Amino acid sequence: MFRDHFPSLHPGRFVSTSFNRIERLVQTIAFWTATILPVGYLPLLALGPSRFVSLPMLGQIVSINALALLLGHGYRNESEETEDADSE
Repeated sequence: MFRDHFPSLHPGRFVSTSFNRIERLVQTIAFWTATILPVGYLPLLALGPSRFVSLPMLGQIVSINALALLLGHGYRNESEETEDADSE
């Protein structure tokens, strides 16, 4: 009876909404990490990896960037989503 009056308090809906918010947060962070990270490692490549960073560390940075690209590939900005909804 209590759940009938307050459907938003249904445990399944709460878990689903929480999961969607966490997924969106991870996508947003991953997208912006993948976008901004190359700004930091491109100068390292230009100066040569042996001066400041070892080659394995540079490989790890590139791997993190690749992972961020995979996790953030579905990111869409909220304003783009509203524009798409308006155009349909």
